[in-house]
Amino acid sequence: MTRQRCWTRREVEELQDWKFPGGYSAHGTRGDCTFDVDAALLAVNVGPQFLVHVKGEKGGTPLYPEDWQAAAYATMFGYKRPDKRRRYRIVYLEVPRGNGKSTMCMVIVAVLLYIDDEPGADIFSAAGTRDQAREVFGPFKMNILGNEDLSGISQVYQNSITRLDPRTGLPVGGYKAISSDANFQHGGSPWGVIFDELHVQPNRDLWDVLHTGKIKRRESLTVAITTAGFDRNSICYEQRRTAEQVRDGIYSDAEFLPIIYAADNDDDWRKPETWRKANPNIGVSITEEDLAKECERAKQIPAYENTFKRLHLDIWTEQEARWLPMDKWKLCGGSLPELNGKAC
Repeated sequence: MTRQRCWTRREVEELQDWKFPGGYSAHGTRGDCTFDVDAALLAVNVGPQFLVHVKGEKGGTPLYPEDWQAAAYATMFGYKRPDKRRRYRIVYLEVPRGNGKSTMCMVIVAVLLYIDDEPGADIFSAAGTRDQAREVFGPFKMNILGNEDLSGISQVYQNSITRLDPRTGLPVGGYKAISSDANFQHGGSPWGVIFDELHVQPNRDLWDVLHTGKIKRRESLTVAITTAGFDRNSICYEQRRTAEQVRDGIYSDAEFLPIIYAADNDDDWRKPETWRKANPNIGVSITEEDLAKECERAKQIPAYENTFKRLHLDIWTEQEARWLPMDKWKLCGGSLPELNGKAC
């Protein structure tokens, strides 16, 4: 059942003990860090108080975060170092399609741009293509234009949004959506970077440019929100492997937050319990019936099987499409001598 009210301070305080998939707990790895309930409460309730859905049947209703989403916001913004800086600098969030990734991106942008009081805060939504970059920027822009409080301290342009100092009217921060095909130049020092669908980045260039620029900021944040891919040599798979190693305690990085909602390779992709394991928003923004239809399509069309696994179960595949299921290939038996030496 979708939540229809803001989170209370007590409820948010309990989120500090949240265990993400695979057993990762920020509380269990906190070291000398502490949980700032006030900072977490602000982040968790930004959606309900300032943002609304702009598409579908929920259009115009507040963005109430589900438990797992609230835990993600509270963890990334609530945990602080002894010097009061945020603990986490990189967040890797892998979740299947239909589970509200774009919604989560909007909330994170709103916190970085309007809640953080950072002079000259430049926020970038990065995506592989211009169209993908607009998936977050467009709805966020509509939210700013439709909110009297936020529009009063903002200047909205076609491809960017500027936050204004309410006392002076001068720009103090901005938000822009960029893509890897837009020839983004080196320079600048991003306060926040949201990589939407990192798995479709054609190379690591944009990631490296934005990541190295962050070093000038003491509390900058990069959030990669993506579904699974198939390219094991990509920047996305590199970050996926790092997330797995941090989650499993193989690699220690106190600044890296791993959140992976996915089925395991040995799970039966045809079973509803596997779908529920990988999709935290099932019953809210995606239905089991929808997944059943997609699964049936994957059963009937072998080339769609890998697509279903990647986009709906977050299983990294070896190739983009499968021509013939391996179990059927093995039924073919051995080689056919009469085909030896023939053109393929």
